[in-house]
Amino acid sequence: MNKVFFIGLLFTGFNAFAYNAGDIYKALNVDEVDLNPPGLAGASTTEKAVGGLSCVRTLVVVPGVQPTYDCAMSKSGAAEDIYNALNVDEVDLNPPGLAGASTTEKAVGGLSCVRTRVIVPGAVPSFDCTLN
Repeated sequence: MNKVFFIGLLFTGFNAFAYNAGDIYKALNVDEVDLNPPGLAGASTTEKAVGGLSCVRTLVVVPGVQPTYDCAMSKSGAAEDIYNALNVDEVDLNPPGLAGASTTEKAVGGLSCVRTRVIVPGAVPSFDCTLN
């Protein structure tokens, strides 16, 4: 029984880092834009976009059909805007006892955004996001 629980825990932990565009879409705290042309019936397509990250939700209006999601990120995007738009917990990545720098991460569904800042007066944080 303990082995089954442990394997289940490993499997669940692994999936937490797997690509899930639906989780990313839901975590973005930005306005949803309707992409449907006027008069289109039978389907719904919406987008949430910020800082070079674009996530699209598509739903064919048929009973029992689940929406599909897809996300893409441009290389020239604004990682700070993405970081700030993510409505997920911020995690401190600093090892215990580290002084002089601060590194935090927001991650969901295969999207990871990191903020790094040297702790000196006037220091500007840097941001980086990756989509796996």
